[in-house]
Amino acid sequence: MPDRPQKRKSKSSGRSKSISEQAADWLVALRAEDVTEEQKLGYVRWLKQSPKHIREVLELVTLEQLLKDTRVGGIELPPEPDIPADATNVVALPPVPPREEDEDDEEDDAAADHCKTPMIDTKG
Repeated sequence: MPDRPQKRKSKSSGRSKSISEQAADWLVALRAEDVTEEQKLGYVRWLKQSPKHIREVLELVTLEQLLKDTRVGGIELPPEPDIPADATNVVALPPVPPREEDEDDEEDDAAADHCKTPMIDTKG
């Protein structure tokens, strides 16, 4: 089997496949029983080509899960998560103790002060 499950051009129209079509092709190929290591590596290379590829795969997998979760007779959307208003997506890191200064640090500071660009008054 080839390294890529999709071809650059669609057979029916001769046009280039959209990222969505390519992502769907990859997902189908990766779920096949005879998927090869070469195909898996090709998929990883394709993902690394663009954040758009990653985003599209995530959207397709999310849509797939949503469809699996639906009930006959209509779509039941998952409830909105209960997130406190003051919540953030930032992880608190422990404080880093200050490092001890040595002679090299003083020399580095002196060199940095010497290299600072002076401000030039362009108005006057």
